[in-house]
Amino acid sequence: MSYAWDNDEHQAWVLQLATRLRSNGVDVLLDVWDTRLGSDLASFMESGITSADRVIVVCSDQYVAKANAPTGGVGYEKNMLTPRLMDDLGSELVIPVIRNRTSSPKMAAFLGSAKYVDFLDDANYEEKYAELLHDIHGRQIQAVPPLGRNPFNLMPPAEVPNALRNDAARYVSPAASGGVAFDYTNNSGHYVIGSGDMAFTISMSEAGHGSIYVLQDPPNIHTVALAPNVTDFEEIADANLFDSSSRHRTIKVGDAAILRNLAGYYVVLLLDRVVTRESADDGQHQVEFRYRIQTNKSAVFS
Repeated sequence: MSYAWDNDEHQAWVLQLATRLRSNGVDVLLDVWDTRLGSDLASFMESGITSADRVIVVCSDQYVAKANAPTGGVGYEKNMLTPRLMDDLGSELVIPVIRNRTSSPKMAAFLGSAKYVDFLDDANYEEKYAELLHDIHGRQIQAVPPLGRNPFNLMPPAEVPNALRNDAARYVSPAASGGVAFDYTNNSGHYVIGSGDMAFTISMSEAGHGSIYVLQDPPNIHTVALAPNVTDFEEIADANLFDSSSRHRTIKVGDAAILRNLAGYYVVLLLDRVVTRESADDGQHQVEFRYRIQTNKSAVFS
């Protein structure tokens, strides 16, 4: 991890980020814990740059100024990084992280137009951390959706995939949070929320009297739990505290369902409305719920 010592607060932020990445399986090389008094800092930087699979460059005010000058250790690291980037113009070696940057451009000139992670707004920290962590581990937050049929091609395809033949695309919401309303008697009672590692196949069936069964059956679902009398996501202080030992749970309007998928992510569903055929004016079944996926794999929603 390459950064400048802008101030104590900035250094503490970098240390916190590096520590959390290590806790999530990323072997971070950082001067704070990988050098000692008397260490050859130039040798440390050279060894780190040449041996690292990826280099996180924290673009702050001081880092950009020193890299563009270039001066000091930042300039030295920049001079070592540039040849590696030039050797492979399509390289994804460097991951620019924007923090403590008060002017434009956000990145040092040698990084060009590289895609970056913007950590300027603390309110978006969890979302941006999840983006960074997924990229380092080679995982996709947003999976590529299936390719549909060209609506202007009048020739019928030789074979249409089952998912498209069954119009299953209507039963997918790839966002990490949102609201869903669907007829739970269609698509085998399945609705997919999220995407990639954060995908959850929600399986529902009628339980009667304003309630619904939420099942553990789909292959990407690990557990399902009931959180009674929960109407707001922030009321779930720790998803692990709710019993998830059963194959299915009966969720009433005003309750929440907590699911964990096989990748270790949690989602909370807040059940707002259940309409059975007997109670509906048009004879249609309907379930409505709001959901939130915790993108940092935390069980804490409060």
